[in-house]
Amino acid sequence: MDSFAPPAGPPPPKVPEGWKAVWNDQYKEWFYVNIYTKASQWDKPTEPIYPSGGATGDMPPPPPSYDHNNATDMGHEKANSNNPYYNQQQSSGYGHDTSHMTEDERLARQLQQEEQQRASSSHGHESGGYYQGQPQSAYGQSSTPYDQQQLPSRDEGKKKSGLLGKLSSKLASSGSHSRPMQYGGGGGYGGGYGSHGYPQSGYGHQPYGGGMMGSHGGGMMGSHGGGMMGSHGGGYPGYGGHYGGGYPPKRSGGGMGMAGGAALGVGAGLIGGAMIADEMGEDDDYGGGDDGGGGDDGGGEKAEQLQYVDSKSGETFSVLNPNDESTVVEGVHSAGEEDVDAAVDAAAKAYKSWRTFSGAQRAKCMMKMADLIEKDMEKFAKFETMCMGQPISIAMKFMSSVPAYWRYYAGFCDKIQGESFPEDGDKRMKMTQYMPYGICAGIAAWNGTQVTAVKKIAPAVAAGNTFVFKASEKSPLGAIALGEYIKEAGFPPGVINIVSGAGKTGGLLSAHMEIRKISFTGSIASGRKVQDAATKSNLKDVTLELGGKSPAIIFNDADLDNTLAMNSQGFLNNTGQICAACSRALVQEKIAPEFLKGLKGKFEELSNVMGDTLDPKTMLGPLADKAQFERVMEFLESGKSSGAEVLTGGTRKGEKGHFIEPTIYLNPDNKSRIYTDEIFGPVLSIKTFKTEEEAIEMANNTSYGLAASIYTSDVTRAMRVSALLEAGTVTINAPYGGTLNAPFGGMKQSGVGRESGRYGLMEWLQSKAVVFNMAVPSKD
Repeated sequence: MDSFAPPAGPPPPKVPEGWKAVWNDQYKEWFYVNIYTKASQWDKPTEPIYPSGGATGDMPPPPPSYDHNNATDMGHEKANSNNPYYNQQQSSGYGHDTSHMTEDERLARQLQQEEQQRASSSHGHESGGYYQGQPQSAYGQSSTPYDQQQLPSRDEGKKKSGLLGKLSSKLASSGSHSRPMQYGGGGGYGGGYGSHGYPQSGYGHQPYGGGMMGSHGGGMMGSHGGGMMGSHGGGYPGYGGHYGGGYPPKRSGGGMGMAGGAALGVGAGLIGGAMIADEMGEDDDYGGGDDGGGGDDGGGEKAEQLQYVDSKSGETFSVLNPNDESTVVEGVHSAGEEDVDAAVDAAAKAYKSWRTFSGAQRAKCMMKMADLIEKDMEKFAKFETMCMGQPISIAMKFMSSVPAYWRYYAGFCDKIQGESFPEDGDKRMKMTQYMPYGICAGIAAWNGTQVTAVKKIAPAVAAGNTFVFKASEKSPLGAIALGEYIKEAGFPPGVINIVSGAGKTGGLLSAHMEIRKISFTGSIASGRKVQDAATKSNLKDVTLELGGKSPAIIFNDADLDNTLAMNSQGFLNNTGQICAACSRALVQEKIAPEFLKGLKGKFEELSNVMGDTLDPKTMLGPLADKAQFERVMEFLESGKSSGAEVLTGGTRKGEKGHFIEPTIYLNPDNKSRIYTDEIFGPVLSIKTFKTEEEAIEMANNTSYGLAASIYTSDVTRAMRVSALLEAGTVTINAPYGGTLNAPFGGMKQSGVGRESGRYGLMEWLQSKAVVFNMAVPSKD
């Protein structure tokens, strides 16, 4: 039976498998309930949904304090436990035996009983977002009906429903939806509305209802319920824990986050391997032991657990969308000293076992991680779009490299070989081994969270290290979201830990006495602080990938069309917010007039595709936040006052959001800030040169040395000039683009160490010499 209706209602519509149509008598129309999650919607579903395999073992366990096979401890009679989706909501509900009922009859009865209960409540917000006064488990189960049954686990070939998987369409519709959402997560259907709700309809109302803006209910914007925008409850579609409280959250619900409790579910972040590692259990697979796989602790005497936790510091921060300056999320928890210590402690415990994993075992986790991320690349891309304004088209290109990096370094797990040197008159046989550091850390910039993260985490764990990662406070959501993937990929708790926070949190990682190696991507100023803290603490090894003021040298024989494309769209990629972007164009005099005319036109064309970052046609987005916007605007004013000619741009675009017109300055002074300093925005400086020697001298006349590009049809010239440029990467007839197997890093003040390729792997290993004395005679 696909649907049910009151006796006087119209015939029920046919719905796809996994859905149920329910008649609302007040509005005289049908709404549709996901039978697995109990989330609801007004739009008629068009595609079926499925459970994960249909076996009880595939479903998350119920809260530890509740025996799902015996409901008498809650005052309920035992119900049929053979249903693979049985939990306490399918027990007697309110003291009646429902085991003889059909699913439809139980649902109908529960609708009636819940409405009666809510009609008598004063506030109506049950414990959505929390279970028995404690933060939700990693699975986010709540004591609220219709917020307990779980979405099916990730399964290949099965359609997923959920906010994060289809964020753009939900964002587009959430502001204009004309009716409140029923059955929103945390507060039950309609949101536990109490005295301000509609007891006959399941709808809540302001301020405590679960309706459109109920502050405690589970409706469209309930701040404590779990509706579309609820901050404490189960989120759309009632997925109480893994995805927190819908989009965008307030205070404690997880919005884009994973479990209830902290905003984004992350208190200090993902401590202890995606969530928190408690004490180590003794049995494999985190099951068995004294408490058994389904017992209170899930495995071992005290099983390791993966969960999101609140920060102990009590400090939080907000994330704003630079596209329109709206709030993406408030109350993201910032890791303090205790939180960082907890993350490091979890990594230390995990290292003892992770270092003993075979290469094949480590590779298995990494390959699974690649597969999982690959399925959800659009979700992760949208995190970057919302947080730092990266156009979705660009974000998807960035994301496409992430699974490849996981797979690339997975291939090295069983190929970390040493060398041997034979006895050569010294009666010594020498061997080298490469050993992991142990506990490592990484700090990422905000302009490409996932790419920066995988370049650090993947080679580090492939080498046998454990890791604590911190994303920028400007774009933390993508890193936080990795938690469920880390867990599902099979990484033991504590191998990969994620903390959120600003510079203070990064400083704690840099100075931590137990961290042996740290990698940082960001500005030169911040890099100096990381290196200084590392030196003053335990002399930890440091990799720094810092800023650049990279030159593009354009010779007379360059292919003009390609050169124009590479120095317009190529340079403006990510709105110029790329450390290796060639923001100084050095043009040979003969080709300069035609080049300048063509480039001006290209920049102005690209200004017309600057705008809504969720529109796939948008090529340029805003700057990452207000601080970056104001910084770049100050550079623009500085450039004008220096006497440089503004060829195009030089102003803000529009009145809303942090948009700046693509800008070209012509012939700035050699000492002007727009020519010498990294701007990190859509601002290009152009100067001309006469000879090859002059071009090389101009290109190297900088304290930076991250990248450079050469545009020429002469291969020998390209080889000759590239050898003389002081840059970590030189590209020919193209701007820098990340590659898996070539090293990336800077010279001079652009950093130390390398990422990507085998070079990137070796950064996370220490060499050890083992020497045998061959002069000792055998005793036999």
